[in-house]
Amino acid sequence: MKIAIIEIDNPNHHSLIFNWVTLCNINGWDLTLYTTKPIYDNVYVSIQNLSHNVVLKSEDESNFTFLRQIQKFLRIDSFDFVILLTLQTHILELILFNPKNIKIGITIHNAKTWFSGNRIRKPSHILKRIFRKIWLKRASFYIVNSPNMKNYIDQKYKIKKGIFTMPFLLKRSKTKQVGNNFKVVCPGMISAVRKKYDSFIELAKSFKNIEFVLLGAPNKNEGGFDVIENIKINNLDNIRYFESFVDAKIFNQEMQTATILFSELNINYKNSDFDEIYGTSKDSGVSYLMYEYSIPGIFNNGFVNLSYLSSGTFYFNSNEQLIKIMNTLLNVQTYKEITKSLRTQICEVSIENISKDFAKFI
Repeated sequence: MKIAIIEIDNPNHHSLIFNWVTLCNINGWDLTLYTTKPIYDNVYVSIQNLSHNVVLKSEDESNFTFLRQIQKFLRIDSFDFVILLTLQTHILELILFNPKNIKIGITIHNAKTWFSGNRIRKPSHILKRIFRKIWLKRASFYIVNSPNMKNYIDQKYKIKKGIFTMPFLLKRSKTKQVGNNFKVVCPGMISAVRKKYDSFIELAKSFKNIEFVLLGAPNKNEGGFDVIENIKINNLDNIRYFESFVDAKIFNQEMQTATILFSELNINYKNSDFDEIYGTSKDSGVSYLMYEYSIPGIFNNGFVNLSYLSSGTFYFNSNEQLIKIMNTLLNVQTYKEITKSLRTQICEVSIENISKDFAKFI
């Protein structure tokens, strides 16, 4: 079996490259990755010891030329199928990219936007809607990141094509938790459009001996610096935050000593042409971090976390309930039992099982 993977769009989706390269190694398939150097640099350490071929877009090469070359390679080298990991930008170039006589899988990260149609707020959104309709028709099968997304599509739309679930992240990382030192981390960009922060701030007020971290840069267009200003006004020295981009090295260092994840999401997320439901039609990155680090997470009611994270998932609908959850997790023995149960549950979703499932699916 010969597989081609294409990712020229989003450096943050490098975890999917790791997943597919690992899957092909387990199944004994040949894989060729077509990508850019910045994206490949992000994933190289993870896949350097795994068998794969790579073709990198040169710096002076246009996306149109690179995609045209890929289309030629797919035909000459007789690939069995090609998988596109991101279809978000480079719209005109990707409309013209139309390989023939090969199975095509496309990865969908926003189910409602793709299958119901994006919101039309300006002329470019019309082009995006046309673009998505073209690729929904062009694809042989669809790939989503979670059972939640697949269930949403199955229940809401009559889709005749196959849908395969490839978790966004299947890598596991070790934490360096020490004794009774607890750290609550709210990961991701600081955005008052995507999330709420009042409960996080109130929690920090109630537990001033605990370290709290906003692990992401403030989005100036989405009220990020207003959140930071609120922390300063309340003189909350136990909340650390970053005022600029947090690189992968610092992010991973912070996560390795995190003990609790926190996320109060605006469940119905609308931004630009997107209209999604977090936990249903779109996944939250916090779920993936729970999986990677085996750390319990606290979420607001209304969000639906991944089922294989249920033993470490806690929901709140008031500050009183939130404080009770926090006190439960701060009990060292209880915390150890919860994380042990979470690690056991997470093992149900492994790259080995996913590899077997895809071999049957394809």
